[in-house]
Amino acid sequence: MELETGNQKFLDIAIDMSPGFPFTIEKGSEKEKSYSSLTEMINPDDIPPITEMFTDVSNGEREKLEVHCRFKVKGDYHWFYISCDPVYNDYGKATGFEGKMGDVSTYIESAGEDLVYKQFRKKGFAKISELRQSGMILSDILEKAYLSEMLIPFTKSGLYSAITTPDGKIICTTDSQYERQEVQYQFVKKKTIRVNHQTSGHWIIAAKTEELLSQNIMLWETLVSTVSRMANAIVVVMTEIENSQNANKMLGQNVEEQILLNNVYAIIMESKTAKESLEKVVSLVGEYFKLDRISIIELAELKKEIFVWKKDKQDSRTLTSAITIRAEDYPNILRDLNELSSSFSDDETNDLEKAGVKSYAVFKLYDAGEFDGLLAYETLDEKHIWKQREKKQLRNIAQIISSIIMQMKTQEKLELSQDKMRQLAFYDAIFNLPNRTKLNKDMGTLLRKGTEGSLVAFKVTNTSNLSAVNGHTYSDMLLRNVAQYLKTLPIKNIGVYYFTNAIFMLNLPGCTGDEPKKLAEMLIHKFSKPWKFGGDELNIHCSLGIAYYPLNGKSSEEICKAASVAMYRAREFKRNSYTFYSGNLEKNRTLAATLETRIKESIENGMKGFSLKFQPSFSAEDGSVIYCESLVRWTDENFGNIPNSTLFPLLENLGLSSLIDGWVLEQSCLFCKQIRQSGNKDFKVSVNLTASEIQSSSIVSQVKKALSVSGLSASALILEIPVKANTSYNDSTHILTDLKAVGVSVAIDSYGTEDISLKMLKNSYVDIINIPCVLLTSEEEEFDRVLVNSIIELAHCKSIKVCIKGIEDAKMLKAASDHDIDWVQGYYCSKPLWRDEAAKILMGSLKKTL
Repeated sequence: MELETGNQKFLDIAIDMSPGFPFTIEKGSEKEKSYSSLTEMINPDDIPPITEMFTDVSNGEREKLEVHCRFKVKGDYHWFYISCDPVYNDYGKATGFEGKMGDVSTYIESAGEDLVYKQFRKKGFAKISELRQSGMILSDILEKAYLSEMLIPFTKSGLYSAITTPDGKIICTTDSQYERQEVQYQFVKKKTIRVNHQTSGHWIIAAKTEELLSQNIMLWETLVSTVSRMANAIVVVMTEIENSQNANKMLGQNVEEQILLNNVYAIIMESKTAKESLEKVVSLVGEYFKLDRISIIELAELKKEIFVWKKDKQDSRTLTSAITIRAEDYPNILRDLNELSSSFSDDETNDLEKAGVKSYAVFKLYDAGEFDGLLAYETLDEKHIWKQREKKQLRNIAQIISSIIMQMKTQEKLELSQDKMRQLAFYDAIFNLPNRTKLNKDMGTLLRKGTEGSLVAFKVTNTSNLSAVNGHTYSDMLLRNVAQYLKTLPIKNIGVYYFTNAIFMLNLPGCTGDEPKKLAEMLIHKFSKPWKFGGDELNIHCSLGIAYYPLNGKSSEEICKAASVAMYRAREFKRNSYTFYSGNLEKNRTLAATLETRIKESIENGMKGFSLKFQPSFSAEDGSVIYCESLVRWTDENFGNIPNSTLFPLLENLGLSSLIDGWVLEQSCLFCKQIRQSGNKDFKVSVNLTASEIQSSSIVSQVKKALSVSGLSASALILEIPVKANTSYNDSTHILTDLKAVGVSVAIDSYGTEDISLKMLKNSYVDIINIPCVLLTSEEEEFDRVLVNSIIELAHCKSIKVCIKGIEDAKMLKAASDHDIDWVQGYYCSKPLWRDEAAKILMGSLKKTL
């Protein structure tokens, strides 16, 4: 993504402290442009320094955000200088930054240290000490040509600019006649340039008009900061080189010592991290001086070693485990460290002898001039008398190790800061869950790998009511409680994300079958009960939408949209429900939308177009009709008969399944009452219930209403429930028990096709089991036939009736008749009959010769 500057050099910028650091340029103007993430826009190499700067300002360690970083503009990276003040909320917390950003690529020839070392080589300094003696004058540090180049933007009519020494002598200027014409420049600004905390010079800008000065002030301030940073960087380089030269003189007394020093420097230069440098340098020093152990001990807790090197890797002894830090036990070491910052054992003195140490050299470690820990060089097997040359070498190497440890701690702080920034970018702070950005990142990775799976959109749908009563903090805490529950779902590899507006996304990589459906049913079952939160029991509801990838989308955005669309369809008409993203229907969005509209119109017009068919079930003993199973059909004026394979997904998407089920119950009971009044007093009717209805106590009231409206005896109504409703939800038994209390009969449909439990036959609410005929006619599955025989025997032991369903031909009827069953049903026995046709026949006499 590129930054659009509109060819402007300087822009207003507002940065938000929310995840990703979204920012806006030229806010409030016609040129306003917003970007979703600052860290995604800048050069990756500039992320660590700018995130560290954000952290420092947020923590109050810096008063202002001032940083150089690179943005891509028209295909190339441009250097920008950002200068912003923090914006605080009512609680004193920094919520963002506002200020200016300027394109300074023209004035910075190359990146970072490259330019610093280029300027350093041009000047060819002697020593930093000489520079300090001269007073750190700016012209002694930077080339006059470089400073003159910085003044070029101000060589305009009506402008004047000059860089001077601390005492006012001009180093370079845009107008040598300035002092004679000073009266013409009424508007003047002056900034002091400091190097190493000393005044090195001044930079003046003046203009004939206030407007002209205002137009150039931002560029001037940016270049003043750039020159100041350049001069300070060069002084740092000079100091490091002089320190290195001094160290070489101290350590390089002979060739062997010089080799050791060169090897130490080579390790530091080649190591990728400070930790790697520390390990290799300490190992080199230990082997060079023939030591047995080197210990680095943390000052804050002198019993804790932060690093130990051993010649013998198997040696489990440590210095801190063998000693107790008490002043009276180590008088010589403590005295020496106080006075000299180091302590050495000799022929007469060894404070660590009782800790198993034959000889030692102990040094104080420093961090930014402060005592920070101890470094102990030790021999354990043989006594060693330290020579003066060795003491000097070890002392200087201790200084190097101090620097490495300081660098290591700095890196750790930076890594911690970067971790915090990643946490801000990819995690929601309230719910402690990965956020939408993280979901898009993870989904992108899965899709690139060709992974198939499913995404479930889960929304708690009535939090707004809770917020209105208890406040937003209460509802946030409730949602956080829900989030904790979702994180504990017992599903392998599930990813739980907070999406937006009380919506959670549940990612199921590798799950393309029934797993998301089972998850949705489990969650609906959970949320159909009161939710315990603190001391409260709350009635909260949920809606879920299921999408498959890559079937329903090729990108994270498309898949999230598909799952969200499905979820909102479920929410529109029914609480605690789920729908699948209807891929087949969505191929023709116009048709799907039209059919949904037609269904709503049909329902609003008194269920126009909806009707029932009735399929008889016959006695296996005498062929008489025992009951009829009701089957719903829908015929549209424009589209004709709509198959149930299309109708049921539409009803589910619209959340109208429950309404249709209630209508089917009432109409079926009315039909049964009609047949019984005609003289067939033992006639019954059966109605199919879905798995979701058995989870809701509302089905009990629906049944009672249908019986009341029709005047039908409860004993004449059979409710057929799918076997999976029993195998999936043990807690649904109390609803079935309530239905039995009403007086209806309960049939388990498709018994033998799911993961069945024979314990189900012991349940007091089961009156009938329906067994598919295919289990009797399989030529290859002898086990199925034996299983059916056993089930029939067990059922009859419990006085449970057995119906064989799905008889399509004479062979299947013969197979069913060979078993001790009660009833049969199927197309071969009788096809489903329209209501009027069924009433006419049933009020006469319908028998089947079996």
